Amino acid sequence: MAVFNQKSVLDMIKEFRKNWRALCNSERTTLCGADSMLLALQLSMAENNKQVQLLARKIIFSYLNLLVNSKNDLAVAYILNIPDRGLGREAFTDLKHAAREKQMSIFLVAMSFIRTIELGGKGYAPPPSDPLRTHVKGLSNFINFIDKLDEILGEIPNPSIAGGQILSVIKMQLIKGQNSRDPFYKAIEEVAQDLDLRIKNIINSQEGVVALSTTDISPARPKSHAINHGTAYCGRDTVKALLILLDEEAANAPTKNKAELLYDEENTIHHHGTSILTLFRSPTQVNNSIKPLRERICMSMQEKKIKRV
Repeated sequence: MAVFNQKSVLDMIKEFRKNWRALCNSERTTLCGADSMLLALQLSMAENNKQVQLLARKIIFSYLNLLVNSKNDLAVAYILNIPDRGLGREAFTDLKHAAREKQMSIFLVAMSFIRTIELGGKGYAPPPSDPLRTHVKGLSNFINFIDKLDEILGEIPNPSIAGGQILSVIKMQLIKGQNSRDPFYKAIEEVAQDLDLRIKNIINSQEGVVALSTTDISPARPKSHAINHGTAYCGRDTVKALLILLDEEAANAPTKNKAELLYDEENTIHHHGTSILTLFRSPTQVNNSIKPLRERICMSMQEKKIKRV
């Protein structure tokens, strides 16, 4: 029976090769067996999972970057609408223009706007014409989530516990409502687990260095300020560990194929995210009241003739 099936498949292959030139200009074709096709499928899935994991790392690292540096506009661009907060390209453009006008970072503009809405009262509320008013709900969601991460820094003095808690909160926010079988769900869990372990290793190595350097020496008096001005003093050690983690990530080898990097950025629209290149490209302004150039020139010439008369 197996021999008969093999003969049938061979007959089909011969017929396919005979008529191939009528379908394609190429003279050669490659036929793969079932095992090779299965292997190709597995390799394709592995490559796709790798891309999803890179995206997951980029998102989580962007949250950590913003947590230790509120002036990081690139981090805001990555995570402003991940998960979906209804803050697409229009919202980012409005924030970008407001930041340029006020000479502030994008995140600080958003935070200032939400604080004014929540605490300022009617006398200090932004005018109805403010473009950011149409994004109040999404911006409030974003700022309140960053506040939650800041609270962990301020309330948990143990950097190992605080780092794990921060990653856990970010993870839960990103996988909320996602299917546990989704590759993005799994990638977020794996990346969060890996970074949690790396933070603990960083803290352990730092404690070992401190223990060796302070043997039989009185401990130095701690500085009276935190690394990040918006962070409480007890979060100082956590921020130091996060900075080491971020520095290690920044020291990774650059992407070899720059064209591929830009292509991936242009087409990275996963889980309500938007390409960074698209975000920083201002949307085309459409104004139906503006008449074509030829018509405006004719009108101008007619007006000049009327004035001469």
